[in-house]
Amino acid sequence: MVYRIRVPGGLLVFSWNNGRLFVEAKTADQALARARELFEPMREITLAQLSRDQFLIEFKVEHDYRPSLLKNIDRTVRTIVNFGFYKNARFIDRYSLACIRRLSGKPQWLEIADIREETHDLRKAAIAAGEVVGIESFRDWDCCIANWVEMNLKEGHRSRSIRIPKQIVG
Repeated sequence: MVYRIRVPGGLLVFSWNNGRLFVEAKTADQALARARELFEPMREITLAQLSRDQFLIEFKVEHDYRPSLLKNIDRTVRTIVNFGFYKNARFIDRYSLACIRRLSGKPQWLEIADIREETHDLRKAAIAAGEVVGIESFRDWDCCIANWVEMNLKEGHRSRSIRIPKQIVG
């Protein structure tokens, strides 16, 4: 899903873990500074000047963006291992698995005729059940799901992992 966020002097657009920022600035340095001000966790940044005072900044969301969501997605993938568990899982967990299936074709056991319709219905159900605050919070989930797929299912990326430091109670 594509998320568009209007900001003063620009437009921020997200699709999975890819972001685009259309911003008005005098120089490229000011455009990058404005981008970091609006959304800090960026990697693989490219900058293009569209006109005299307009820039397009394309980026990917950092791998360690929202580590608690990444941990939740990882736990979901490890615990929901067949269609029976999938049908009894929380809506947000089912949404995570359906999106992973949509992006990567895995897991093989999750055969759904219309995966787009399934993810759309699961979004509505997760909001209605109170598992997610609102439609805007799915932007974070989509970023983390795409990052999880990139780190775990793409060739040569299996060794990447995000470690969440344990808090020491003193």
